[in-house]
Amino acid sequence: FVTAQRWYWVGPLENIEGTGFDKSYRPQDVLSMKEVFNGRSNQPVRWTERQWPGQSFDLEPLFKSGPGVIFLYGKLNFARNATYKIVCAASTGAIVYVNNEKLIWYADTHKPVPRPILPYVAEFVASGEVNVLVKVLRNKEPLLPLVLYFVADDGSIVTPPKFGVME
Repeated sequence: FVTAQRWYWVGPLENIEGTGFDKSYRPQDVLSMKEVFNGRSNQPVRWTERQWPGQSFDLEPLFKSGPGVIFLYGKLNFARNATYKIVCAASTGAIVYVNNEKLIWYADTHKPVPRPILPYVAEFVASGEVNVLVKVLRNKEPLLPLVLYFVADDGSIVTPPKFGVME
């Protein structure tokens, strides 16, 4: 049984000639449901809440068959304060920030192996609320589902028991 997880997404944003990983976008700094951003083809986009079932995020339909950048954001609370691993595997690479610290960064078109191995994994300490921001880029080719999950220090996969609300 997999419980739904509350994540927010925004996009697609412009990815001109594959420069999306290097460029800074306003949604990285403005985490507000009220804010409207300039998306791909100058279309207005905003943060949208979505319940995702488990660890697989099928972002391809959100890209609407075109290149771009999408952000995922989650406000998470773990049951206990401890060191955890975050695993993020995307077929074009990803950038993952935990509490504004860049922990995972790779750009490589490939078939990902969603295991806690480099370059897909990083450690962080959860002490209260944890903010996770994931930047995913789509090139011309369709994007395979993103895999995102957390591993406790004993090696078990954990789901944060509480997902906060974006204001």
